[in-house]
Amino acid sequence: MLLQWLEFHYGLAGHKNNNEHLRIEQYRQAIRTFLAKNPSPFFARSFQADQFATAANLLARRDELLLAGWDFSTTEGIPARLRCIASIEKVLQASSTELPAGFADRFTIVEKNCPSSFRHP
Repeated sequence: MLLQWLEFHYGLAGHKNNNEHLRIEQYRQAIRTFLAKNPSPFFARSFQADQFATAANLLARRDELLLAGWDFSTTEGIPARLRCIASIEKVLQASSTELPAGFADRFTIVEKNCPSSFRHP
């Protein structure tokens, strides 16, 4: 509710529908594209057993990392699991369809629109 109010206050589009199932499916498709070039990441066996649940779990981790302030850039020495998530994010960014905004995406957009005096240090 607060997020919706802030979106309204800052003139952002807001969030009208529960689109989590669409987000998971798009993320599943991005994972499949990633796996075509990288056949054995840490989650490959889980994805083979249950694609939807694995995509949902990895998407949740992606959203947690976004809320923590990570921009999905890779640097020297980054752990392999984070490198995988960053690579999946690159697949999404290269796609013609945009991943629907989830809570983390919406929160990040609102945070960027807040005056710096309102931000947490």
